[in-house]
Amino acid sequence: MPPDSGRALEQRECGKEFGMPDLPRSWRGVAVITLALAMVSFCPSPSRGGRVLRRFVPGDLEFEQPGVLACDMATGYLSSQEGKRVSIPDFEISLGATDNLEFDLEGEFAMAKSGSNELSFNKVAPDNLWAYSKYGLFSSDDPDADGSDIWTLGVQGGPKLPLAQGAQGVGFEGVMLLGYVVRQTHFVLNAGGLVDPASDPHSPRPQAVESGLSIDRPIDAANQWSAGVDLASVTFLSPDDDQFNTSATLTWSPSENLDLYATVTYGWLRGGDHYGVLFGMVPRLHLW
Repeated sequence: MPPDSGRALEQRECGKEFGMPDLPRSWRGVAVITLALAMVSFCPSPSRGGRVLRRFVPGDLEFEQPGVLACDMATGYLSSQEGKRVSIPDFEISLGATDNLEFDLEGEFAMAKSGSNELSFNKVAPDNLWAYSKYGLFSSDDPDADGSDIWTLGVQGGPKLPLAQGAQGVGFEGVMLLGYVVRQTHFVLNAGGLVDPASDPHSPRPQAVESGLSIDRPIDAANQWSAGVDLASVTFLSPDDDQFNTSATLTWSPSENLDLYATVTYGWLRGGDHYGVLFGMVPRLHLW
């Protein structure tokens, strides 16, 4: 990467973005391609019995500033193929290392419903922990441009640690990220795959191809409010049920160091989460 290319990446600076330059307006083609990918991913495949895996959340190409620790923590109610649960919390911890490098921990600790009592959530149900790094590979940013369009490319990947009950071995997940920004609207296309820890010593590891599209845009002049939509698809190569989820998020940023948000999600296929609502917060701490 050229010496100054880190500044060109789509990057958070306490909730703000660096300038975004002008490029030929080919975003309509990007929209058509991503819509086509989403429609292909939505086509259901035959139901396949097997383990239950929670939904894939598409990544973005925002980077925390160097020395900033962000703790994304959400709690809420979700219903999935494996039953109902209360997430306490669904979390992502991010540490900015350089302008284009970030280290992350992503997972969930939940209480699941046990027995026929609808109000009894007394079964501990943690998810596997994804420890990954996110790296910005390329940006078309030009400090002299008028800030209308920008392309970015990045990658995130790392091991999946077996924290779920009965999980065996260490897995891996990796995703390529292609970002495009036009008129303050952020599009990030995800494509990758995973090999998860086995659910028990006698079961094959879950293996899947992942794809997704994340769209986010500020909705007020002060850039305190933003709205986002995610489309996420997981197509399994192992005997597990495929997933296709849509999510909508409304975020309020009352200060540079705090975001508050609400997310609703719906799953269209048999696998993964079927529906749910989460309320979260993202406090930021400046370590250096």
